[in-house]
Amino acid sequence: MAEKQSVIRVSKAMATGSGHKYIKEVALKISLIIVLISASCSAWASGLDIVVFNVAPFIITKEGQEPGGGVVEYYKQFILPKLAVESHWKTANVARVIAELKSKSAQMIPLLARTKEREGFLLFADTPYILFDPTIVVLEKSALKKVDTQSDLYGLSIGWSLNGVYPDFLKHPQIKIIEATMLDWESSNMKLLASGRLDAVYFSSPATALYFAKWANVPVRILALPTPHIKLYAAFALGQESLRDRYNAIARQAFAEHNFDTFMKEYIRQIKIPAGGL
Repeated sequence: MAEKQSVIRVSKAMATGSGHKYIKEVALKISLIIVLISASCSAWASGLDIVVFNVAPFIITKEGQEPGGGVVEYYKQFILPKLAVESHWKTANVARVIAELKSKSAQMIPLLARTKEREGFLLFADTPYILFDPTIVVLEKSALKKVDTQSDLYGLSIGWSLNGVYPDFLKHPQIKIIEATMLDWESSNMKLLASGRLDAVYFSSPATALYFAKWANVPVRILALPTPHIKLYAAFALGQESLRDRYNAIARQAFAEHNFDTFMKEYIRQIKIPAGGL
């Protein structure tokens, strides 16, 4: 009986002004949900623009071609299919990549160091699944055999990339960082090293250092820096909260099921590194 009375009360409310008000509120909420879903879908209606810079062999850019590299292949296999959106890849130097994300000309970058400054204009993924260990490359004939303290690098000119993040360990008035502006900054810096115009070249990963050491085809020494890991995140343009949240859920599962380090080692084993013949 109590149940019947409850039904009657609801029915009466629906027939009164309060019932009409309730219906309007529900309709309004449904409409809002539809608008939000439509906006989210329309944001990627023409595809997802992903922008990258060269960090071989993780990301390998070539003029006029879609980028390759271990990270690109990993995303194509395990991340992008589950995002279920057509992707367009763009390449640029670091400064241009940041500008593209700031202006929202691109929505995503899969590999970027997180800084306080960048947090002001980018949305970062929850977890950094890729870690780099900073290194420098010197010519084999260099007097520098290993790096223990900052003073070991005093007086050196070290090549890097414009707007690239590098460790505090290298930030000292007696250490000169030369920032390259070109897209192929790694190979350009290796040429300057071979010609004696740089004393060393900084690389955020030993895998990248090894790749370009082989490319340069000159005797070099790869030296680890006594600094913490660099944590690399996927990052998104402002306004892409929905995309970031979807990525977080997909990446959590993908990186748990498909170990990135194992994937990367196999990728490096299979690729052929072109010799620059410097």
